[in-house]
This record gives sequence, structure tokens and C-alpha cells, in this order.
Amino acid sequence: MDTPSELFVSVHFLLLWAFIGTTSMLALLTVVNRLRIRDVLVWWPRGRLKGLPLWPTLFLLAILGLWVQGMLRDQLPYTTFLAGYAFGGLFWFIADAVKSTLLVTPHGLVLNVNRSEECVAWGQIVDYFEFEHGRNLGLVFFYLDGCGSRRRLELRIPEARRDHFDAIARERLAGRFRYESQELAGRQAMEE
Repeated sequence: MDTPSELFVSVHFLLLWAFIGTTSMLALLTVVNRLRIRDVLVWWPRGRLKGLPLWPTLFLLAILGLWVQGMLRDQLPYTTFLAGYAFGGLFWFIADAVKSTLLVTPHGLVLNVNRSEECVAWGQIVDYFEFEHGRNLGLVFFYLDGCGSRRRLELRIPEARRDHFDAIARERLAGRFRYESQELAGRQAMEE
């Protein structure tokens, strides 16, 4: 009969394999969903830590710290479990990094490759404006979601991608938003 500590190690090992299996499937499905998106014109990571996903990065850093501590104390089983968690954490990192990458296509913006409701077609956009906050430049889009509700999307655009994205946005939205011509037409109508 197993002792309680052996039973605990067996359950822990089973849960570790479940974590690795779940995160590997999540990473695989996310990468497949990303590969299904065609004609990507420009993209950039939208993670919270300089483009990196926050929670998987913090998880991997914690595992690295615990692994170093285990190596210094010569606790081999401890480091073996942590290596498994690091492996699962790496899959989680890949899935979250790919998922949170903003993709700009000829049809619109893909905010999350795993959720089709987080896509904004160029035709859904009803208004937009530019903003500047310190060194951050970007655009705020107002769009109608699938239910007809008005939504707001704020995009911080990396400097390296700014010119390319601005050209795409102008091309896709310029025919619908010509404030200068509307204002001029209004003045001409008032004068006549």
C-alpha cells in the first residue's frame, strides 16, 4: 500500500501531466488558428510587459527562481517537477503570445485569434481619432459589435509599425471619413 507521501507525489505527477497536456493543446490550437488567417498586412504583440504576455512571463520567472533554488539545495525530484511546470509554462507563453498579437488584414483587425467576436471589420468602424499620451501614439476606434452596440477600441501603435498601419487605415477608412470635404460642402451650402 502506498504511503500518503507517495500518493501525493503520484497525484502531483498526474496533475503536472494534465497541465502540460492542456497547455500544449492550447498552444497547438492557437498556432493553427493563427495560421488560418491569411493576408496579414502588419502585426505587433500587444502584451503588457513590453509586448510579452504578463501572466505566463511571471509564471516562468517564478518557476526559474524555484528551479535555481532547488538546484542549489540538490533537490533533484523538486527540480524535475519544476522542469515539467516550465515546459507547460512555455506552451502557455506561446499560446498567449500568439493569441494577443494584433493582426491587421485587408478585412479588418484581429485582436484575438481564438475568438472571432474579437475581430473588428473595417466596415464596423463608425468613427476614429488619433491620440498622443507621452511617447505613445495610437488610434481610438469606435465600432458596432455584432449586436449593434457601440464599442471602443484603443490601439497603441509601435513606432516601427506606425507609418505602415496609418497607410492601411487611411486606405480602408478614408472614403468613409472625409471631414474636410464634409465641412467644405456644408459651408458652400450655407453660402448659396
